[in-house]
Amino acid sequence: MNKIKSSIEEERDIVCEQCGKFLFRTNKSKGAAGAEARLKGFIYKMPIFFGIYESYFFCCKECWDKWFFEHTTEEQRKEGNKEVGKLKESIKRDTPELLEGLQRIQKAFGKYKKKKSV
Repeated sequence: MNKIKSSIEEERDIVCEQCGKFLFRTNKSKGAAGAEARLKGFIYKMPIFFGIYESYFFCCKECWDKWFFEHTTEEQRKEGNKEVGKLKESIKRDTPELLEGLQRIQKAFGKYKKKKSV
């Protein structure tokens, strides 16, 4: 018999990865807790461009910066910054085309709504 996993996880304390300060308590998944952390003014990071495939919580920018420089090499930072730069450039390059596509979709929905209301 298959067991269905509950969508509610056990409550856990979220603490700053660098200094250990208690931030908040939650029963949400790590990603949802990351969104909650940002809403509460904390920092949630997933430094995948720098070769780290885990997510972390921080109480402030100073703790994030200190942790980042302690846990990444100069080479990782150089390569990660290069990849982030490529992503930013692709976003700038692709945004006009995406906007045009969205405008066409919006226009098509507008025509459909007019036909439906007649």
